[in-house]
Parts: sequence; structure tokens; C-alpha cells
Amino acid sequence: MNDNHIIAIAAVISAVFAFATLFNTIVIQRKTAAENKKNNTISAYNRLQDKVLDYMAKYPKEQVEILVDDRDYEPEIKEAYDAYRTLIARCEHFAVGVNTGVYDIDLVDDLGGKHLIYLYKKVLPVIDEARAYDEDAYKEFEKMVTALAKLRDLK
Repeated sequence: MNDNHIIAIAAVISAVFAFATLFNTIVIQRKTAAENKKNNTISAYNRLQDKVLDYMAKYPKEQVEILVDDRDYEPEIKEAYDAYRTLIARCEHFAVGVNTGVYDIDLVDDLGGKHLIYLYKKVLPVIDEARAYDEDAYKEFEKMVTALAKLRDLK
């Protein structure tokens, strides 16, 4: 065996090790990205739960309808209506993360998909009112809830 053969064998062995290292790096990177996505989803959902969903759940549907119907007559109701729309807007922001794949929809479903669907239906009068002025209002929230409902139909 001459020097050229030894160099060629060494090059092949080096290439195999380089490929194995690259493959290992890609596998680790994907696992890390998936784990980060799960952690980010849990963290974002917990913030949404603490700052938004718990407050939205306190309003019975009848009170939500009063907010829509009487907001132009009493300043206190108008203020509550605006605050409630802010809560819905935060759901919209979270939904953008879900719909773009930043957050894991399957995990969102496990964490509270049923609750999100329930709250969406409860706030529909406010959403319908907003859509009278902007037909795209809260479309991301609706898209997320539709996807969650489809997931629930599959389970």
C-alpha cells in the first residue's frame, strides 16, 4: 500500500466522522428546538391563563352580551367592554403564535383546548360586534379555535 492509498483511506475515514458529527449535531438541534417549542408553549399558555383567561372566565355569557348591548349608554359598561376587548386581543396575539407554529397546537390543546373553545364561543358577541367594523377582527383567534375543535374531533 502506497502513501496515496493511506491518504485516501484517511480522507474517507475523516469524511465519515465529519458526516456522523454533522448528523449528531442536526439531531441534537432538532431535539433542542422541539423542547424549546414545548417550553415556550407552556410558558405562553400559563401567562395567557394568568393574565387573560381567568378574567374572561369570570364573565357569564349574559354579562358579555350586556357589555355589547349597553356599552354606549353607561361609561362603566363602555370601560368594561374596552377592557374585555383587550383581553380578546391578547388571545388573538397568542393565536398568532399557535397559527404560525411558534407554539405547539397539540400541547395547547392538552393544556386547555376545551377551555379556549368555550371562551371563544362565550365572547362571540363581542367578536361579531367588532367584525361589524372590521371583518378581519380576531380571525387568528377564530382560526386557532377551529384548529383546536378539529383536533378534538380526532381524539
